[in-house]
Amino acid sequence: HVRVTGEAMRSLGEVFRGLGRAYGFQLDSVRAQHRHLALLWANQTASAGDAELAAKQLHDLTFSTFERWLDMAAGLDMATSKDLRVFFSSDRRPTHDQRLREMALYLCLWGEAGNVRFCPEIMCFFFDCARRHEAQAVADLATPAGSPESSRPGSPGSAAEGDRRSGDSPAPPARRLHRRSVSQGSLSSL
Repeated sequence: HVRVTGEAMRSLGEVFRGLGRAYGFQLDSVRAQHRHLALLWANQTASAGDAELAAKQLHDLTFSTFERWLDMAAGLDMATSKDLRVFFSSDRRPTHDQRLREMALYLCLWGEAGNVRFCPEIMCFFFDCARRHEAQAVADLATPAGSPESSRPGSPGSAAEGDRRSGDSPAPPARRLHRRSVSQGSLSSL
């Protein structure tokens, strides 16, 4: 039997811990979803004979509903970017690490979702918001502080990010994500 290496499993654990810190997921939920994905990946690897092929197969299965949702949302003229649809099209070639990170993010969201996890459209919307948040965070890291882009609404330090001048403590990551989504109008089409 082919197995997933210990180093790959440790790397997967780092992905989950990073997502837990970034989004404020409950520690026990992150641990449970880490075990969940590790077992799915190990079982699929035993069946497929290759860890990367197994991750691709799991990713394709996990996001088939999300791709259909993107198609449906685009047809309803929702606030879904064509670029995001291309990002998840079946002809894109995500790296192995990207596949694992996307599955980890989705499972962490699923673990925290409670009863709404049984409404796939809401889970797809949550994942869409989280992916946009991650893309924005990467863009914010690439934008030098003090540049004109860093003062746009929703960027760190702007009023939309939270009024820290009034003495409020910073909002948890999920609340900042919600504030940014509302302030940018992405919830207005619901």
